[in-house]
Amino acid sequence: MRTVCLIPARLKSQRLPEKQIANIAGLPMFAHSYFRAMLTDIEEVYVCTDSKKVDKIAENYNIKTILTKTSHKNGTERVSEAASKLNLGKNDTIINLHGDEPFINPKDLNRMKNYFDDVGTIDVLIPFVKITEKTNNLNNVKLAVNHENKVLYLSRSKIPSDFKKDFRVLKQCGVSIYRHSFLKKYLEMDMSVNEKYENIEIMRAIDNGYNVSGFELKDYFYSVDVKRDLSKANRDMKNNKIFTKYNISNWHNW
Repeated sequence: MRTVCLIPARLKSQRLPEKQIANIAGLPMFAHSYFRAMLTDIEEVYVCTDSKKVDKIAENYNIKTILTKTSHKNGTERVSEAASKLNLGKNDTIINLHGDEPFINPKDLNRMKNYFDDVGTIDVLIPFVKITEKTNNLNNVKLAVNHENKVLYLSRSKIPSDFKKDFRVLKQCGVSIYRHSFLKKYLEMDMSVNEKYENIEIMRAIDNGYNVSGFELKDYFYSVDVKRDLSKANRDMKNNKIFTKYNISNWHNW
């Protein structure tokens, strides 16, 4: 069976315009996700984009790309088109890694992939990290899980409530893992009610009864969603040990 990592990268972000090509320590942001995925055991890594601008920039760094349609409503649809162009089998594994995860740890990607394969009964695996959130940040997708880490619900609101002082907030990280067969089924489903309310793609799978499981990460920084995240990312990346391990044959500052 094949395992491929597909990184959807579009330029029409509303919160941070063209954030996928924002400069972080001399590289466009999506390139960090790509080069970190290349430090894993994953056989194939591609950036999926509808932008010729992203495609051209990627070419400068010898990053493999797959051009997709401009009509896709979300990253999952973009990943699906890219997967179809790779002629994947139904049991092949797809790792959907967001292009705004410049600090993802390659070891965590390996751990998630191995866990997904070992369990064998999970339809979708999504990582989460425990956070402290004094005020509700709508940029953070939160999730509620049971004692087996089965995901019960995702929301941009704070869940569970802070009725008790010892509550924990779990933030979804920008990765999801599934078989190609599930991805095909996902696209045949109509957008679910809770997916519309929350604007969260994975709710479609939960609302249709699929087994969505959470995976806790211990070594996670943050995704880049807004301008203040970008400023912080530039400071933090300079001292990041994984950054120094990138294998870039055609380096030039972005």
